[in-house]
Amino acid sequence: VCITMKISVRTTHYTNDNSPQLRGYATVKFDDSYVLESVKIMERQDSNEIFIALPSLMVRTKDQNGNYVINDKGEYVKEFKEVFHPITAESRKVLNSAIMDSFSKNDGKYTTVEFGNDRFQPTLARIFESSVKDIEGVGSVIFSDSFVLENVQVRNGKSGEYFDSPKRKVRNEKKTSGYEYVEFFHPVKAETYNELRDSVVNGLNYTRNMKRMNSYDNSRGQDEVLDMTGENRGLGR
Repeated sequence: VCITMKISVRTTHYTNDNSPQLRGYATVKFDDSYVLESVKIMERQDSNEIFIALPSLMVRTKDQNGNYVINDKGEYVKEFKEVFHPITAESRKVLNSAIMDSFSKNDGKYTTVEFGNDRFQPTLARIFESSVKDIEGVGSVIFSDSFVLENVQVRNGKSGEYFDSPKRKVRNEKKTSGYEYVEFFHPVKAETYNELRDSVVNGLNYTRNMKRMNSYDNSRGQDEVLDMTGENRGLGR
């Protein structure tokens, strides 16, 4: 039996005079097991070209040697980096086409396309140890060799280690603060949550084991650690 990944997209049109470039939002489901939210559909003001902006966080820019770039004022240069994104030309083409097709239809329904020859699942977790308080590890998870979730973290909780992924701030009047933090990308089923958690924790344990055997250079990990709100938390090595 041939198993293919199902990518389902639903878009909503959006109009706001304060954000003339923003034309809509998209929600993407992968096999009805994982969901990517807060994908933006934008319009270039100079050419009216429609393009897709995947969720991103602001991080400090590095040069080709891995050093942080500093401007003339002595400030760190920052840039936006995608939280979740395709890692192959084919997967990016399929995802972009599915989003644009749904946006063109504007029917409020999910548009589904098939991709690859396997289900959507974590296939590689590269998690490195962190010296930042409350963060045991930080890294990325590759799904089906086609997509990657960046800045995944392993934290310590009352029930042991758990994984956390980048979040966005949204309004919630039920909260005392008036807002809450919601993940950009997350599992929607208990079994896929466990699948992702095990992949991330096992990735960190692998790094720990290799370090004990003196055969693994943890400094190859991500130098900069962001917490899930995008705030800089310091060095992660």
